[in-house]
Amino acid sequence: MNPHPEPVETPGLEERLQVSAVDASTEALRVAIVDGEFPAGSRLVEMEITARLGVSRNTVREVFRILQAERLVEREAHRGVVVRTLTPESIKDVFVVRRLAETGAIREAASAPLGTREECCRRMRAALADAGAALKASDAHRLAAADLAFHGAVAALAGSGRLVEVISAIKEELRLAFGSVPDRVAFHAPYVARNAEICELVENGEDEAAANVLHQYLIDSEAQIIALLTE
Repeated sequence: MNPHPEPVETPGLEERLQVSAVDASTEALRVAIVDGEFPAGSRLVEMEITARLGVSRNTVREVFRILQAERLVEREAHRGVVVRTLTPESIKDVFVVRRLAETGAIREAASAPLGTREECCRRMRAALADAGAALKASDAHRLAAADLAFHGAVAALAGSGRLVEVISAIKEELRLAFGSVPDRVAFHAPYVARNAEICELVENGEDEAAANVLHQYLIDSEAQIIALLTE
């Protein structure tokens, strides 16, 4: 045994504060984009965002890098960083991934590790309760978050960390799509009941029926978002 073990390096206070500032600033700008404060195609001027968030320019550059990786913003020649404009093709691409990943997760649920179904159903029920409260409060932001939480739990049914990562990778694009809908509360409302139906089927072990209901649900949601985007 080494009597003089190597000291474990831990992040200094300044580094931890920097990480915290990046996380908080990223979420603040992410929410502003999703809520439509910065419409599609808007330029995000570094100095203006620095002043708005009260952070350094280096922090804002890191925020831009993260949001670009999440496909919420993009860099354009001679314009800099702009809010991404969703197209029908990009919406279709996201929903192809959702249909394959989420319905596949349900169909694999029977093969998942012991306790996975129960834990995922618990998470789905919690998301449904949150969605119900958000509906009563007409809170569009909370409704969207509850919907994403519900479908994150659906993706976890297979017990595959990689599959969960696939859905997580498109989560912010979905938030951007939801944010582009004119009346988000009215958009989400009918899907809360459909989520409840899917949850009940999964709880009862009716996985094929649940996957089929979800497949049609996602087709309908995709078509509705595209129709609203192209009005």
